[in-house]
Amino acid sequence: MEDEYDVAVVGAGPAGLEAARTVASRGWDVAVLESEGEEEYPAQSNKSTAGTFPRMMGSYKVPSDVVMHNTDSVLLESPDDFYRQARTG
Repeated sequence: MEDEYDVAVVGAGPAGLEAARTVASRGWDVAVLESEGEEEYPAQSNKSTAGTFPRMMGSYKVPSDVVMHNTDSVLLESPDDFYRQARTG
């Protein structure tokens, strides 16, 4: 492992890996930092694409055989309010 990187991405979930892939494709040296060991990742880990609708999954290039469930609706909560959206596909 190198001592210096242009970018450090914390978390090897779908968003972190997509960010790392995009940055690396532009010629930057990238380090991905993940707290789970190789033997634990990604089997039943805390990594999630919860809230990602099936039509968006293609942009992440996630193989369909690793998708456990598709999302039918999303509930977003904040300290002040919440928002529910149901979508198909």
